[in-house]
Amino acid sequence: MPYNNRLTIILRFSGLLLLLLFIHLVAESLSGRRKWKGILFLGLSLLIIRLIIYFFPELLNLRQFELFDPSIYGSNMIQRSLGDLWMNSSFFCWLILFSWYKVQHVKNFLTPLPSWLKWIVGILSLCLLIYSTFILSSVIRSIVADSKISFDVTNFSTVPRYTVAGFIVLATLSLSYYYFTQLLFRAIFPLFRDNIWLVYFAIAFSGLVYLSIKSGNPTVLFYIPVLAWLLIYTWMVNRDGVILNRIRINIAGILFWIFVFSVSIAAIMVAENRKAEWERRKFYAEKKAVQTDPSSERLMNIALKYLDNDFFEENFNRFKDSASNRYL
Repeated sequence: MPYNNRLTIILRFSGLLLLLLFIHLVAESLSGRRKWKGILFLGLSLLIIRLIIYFFPELLNLRQFELFDPSIYGSNMIQRSLGDLWMNSSFFCWLILFSWYKVQHVKNFLTPLPSWLKWIVGILSLCLLIYSTFILSSVIRSIVADSKISFDVTNFSTVPRYTVAGFIVLATLSLSYYYFTQLLFRAIFPLFRDNIWLVYFAIAFSGLVYLSIKSGNPTVLFYIPVLAWLLIYTWMVNRDGVILNRIRINIAGILFWIFVFSVSIAAIMVAENRKAEWERRKFYAEKKAVQTDPSSERLMNIALKYLDNDFFEENFNRFKDSASNRYL
């Protein structure tokens, strides 16, 4: 088919890359005058492009690539495949890094706002902090639970390419989450400068209320440790310099956070791998039990399927013969 040949693929993706480059340059130009205009333009542009790819998949025909095969990974309508997750995380990371680059030197970008608007932005930032943490943890959990991707890297020479793609996605998500939360904390911490304990209380209270609403969902038990992790992470961000000095780490702060996120992601993956392994063992055990149990309902149904009226008519006289009815 013509849309599958190499030249067509190269031209289509080259056009997409040039379009993204143009959008980035326009966003840079707009942010030179008003930072938020450039950030808003970039965010809306990436969102529109992503929606077009979702609703008009024939434009790029991404399904022809194995990376976009739902049989390898597929979680929901948004994360349809590993390729979709990769694209979403890349776009989000692009937007967050662009935003951070523009406002990183602004310690308190809420200063020009009136007091009531600062509180609204702060509360929304707090809600976004909790929600984004739950979303990130659920995506990491889904990569292990809802995919055929193996994260066994004991033998690096035989690591599948999907595993490499999975690790790239995890790294992109972690980087995006770190800088996204840094932006949120700049809106949260100034509001509670004198009573910082209220931040931890608000996170714990809001998170528990959210989990109480979803009390019937089996993932609640997964989110409770995530909420505890968020409290520790918030405390560590607030005490960043103190922690590094106390434990005498002679490395850059970013390496410290890489370690924190690596351990956190590894903990989720190990827990989900154990759960997936346990479910597989239960499945095989139940399957073996059904196959070997002669009195199982399935085997009885198969045996009784052929006991029709014709069979009984031909064999009914055997009930009168003591020698033959022993086998009935």
